[in-house]
This record gives sequence, structure tokens and C-alpha cells, in this order.
Amino acid sequence: MDKQGSYSQIGAYFDELKSYLNNRPEEITILTIFEDYGYKPKSAKMKIAVKYSSKLKIKKEGIHILKELKIPQFKSLSYTHKGSSKLLSILWKKWENI
Repeated sequence: MDKQGSYSQIGAYFDELKSYLNNRPEEITILTIFEDYGYKPKSAKMKIAVKYSSKLKIKKEGIHILKELKIPQFKSLSYTHKGSSKLLSILWKKWENI
């Protein structure tokens, strides 16, 4: 899903994405792909995505909202954040300085 908003809304975006899925396993991998470079805590352009599994089925109302996106392995970055989405801004500040 394409979204533009604050980092603090990422959890709500995840919930919205999950609402479009049927037959999802208990544990699914959901990720955020930031499209703009740099720290933009109030209006970041992002994609909210789920790692594909043959067990996932899209509900009828989600067919026109969800898109397929293939990420080449050599261009991907993975980070698992198990804390509050509000803490992501701290991580962005750290990554900006690398």
C-alpha cells in the first residue's frame, strides 16, 4: 500500500493492510519501505508491505489497493523492530548519520 504520513501512524497502516487479508498465518512479516531519503517524521512517503506467502488471500475490497512489488535481494534492507513505531524516528536519526 502506498502511504504518506507520520512514522507514528505505521502501526495503524499495518492494521489496515492486515484488514485486507484473509487466511493469514498468525505470524506474518510486514515491512515499511521508505521512498524518500532522510528523516521525515511528519510526512514520509512509504510503502506498507507484507512478505508474500501462498497462504495469504486478498479480500475483494483490497484487490485495487494492494499491489505486487518485487524487491531484488541485492537492493533490500531488513530490520526487525519489535518496539513502538514512535521509536522509529530515533533509528532514522541514527541511520542518517551513517
